[in-house]
Amino acid sequence: MVWQRALELDALELDALERQDLFAVALELLRTAHHHPTAMAHALTLGRNQLRSDADNLDVRGGVDILKRTLAFLGVKPIVNDAARGRRAR
Repeated sequence: MVWQRALELDALELDALERQDLFAVALELLRTAHHHPTAMAHALTLGRNQLRSDADNLDVRGGVDILKRTLAFLGVKPIVNDAARGRRAR
């Protein structure tokens, strides 16, 4: 649901001023996630995985961007060893 909402928000083609209102975007996504930032982080993982398989998809890239900026705004730390980022070589 959260990933789908991020795609919908990106598809709205918000003007620059609305895109900068991260509070409103964060509130909308938090409501969709039933106030669980971890659900938003999971949605970001889903989006990153989708972006890996289709790197040229601008809709997916927009949804990932919205989620990344919103999670950073909320202060949610990235998940260690996130499947979408892969593991570091040792």
